[in-house]
Amino acid sequence: GGLRLSDGERAKILPLPRDVPLVAGQGLDRYARAQLDRLARGEVLEVSLALPGRLDTFGFQLRGESLPNGLVRVRFEPKSFFLRLLAPSLEGEYDPATRRLVRYVGVSNVAAEDGSPQKVEIAYSYPDPAAS
Repeated sequence: GGLRLSDGERAKILPLPRDVPLVAGQGLDRYARAQLDRLARGEVLEVSLALPGRLDTFGFQLRGESLPNGLVRVRFEPKSFFLRLLAPSLEGEYDPATRRLVRYVGVSNVAAEDGSPQKVEIAYSYPDPAAS
C-alpha cells in the first residue's frame, strides 16, 4: 500500500500518489517518450519522481512543444516554486519518429571540480539502422 524508498541503512515508506504517475531513475525520460504525442500537442503533464537518496518524492510538470525542425521539446520542471529556485528545469528534445532523445540541456550528475553541479548541453546521435 505504499512506496518503500531506501538509501543504505535509511528507509522510509511513503503513500503512493493517487492522482499522478510515479516514476524513478530514468522514469522521467521514459514517461516523456511514452507521452510524446500529448506533449507535442502542448499538453502539460504531471508526474511524481521518487528519489531514494532523499527518501522522498517530488512533483514535476512536463511541458511540451513542437519545434519548427520537427522535434518535440520537453521541459521538466519541479512543481514546487521553492524547488524551481534550487533546481532549474531540464530540457530534452525528442525525435517523434523514433522517440529518441536527441538533445539535453540541464544539470549533470557529474560534479564540477569544486563539487557543484554542472550545467551541460548534450547532443545525441544514433547510427542509421539502414546502414547496418
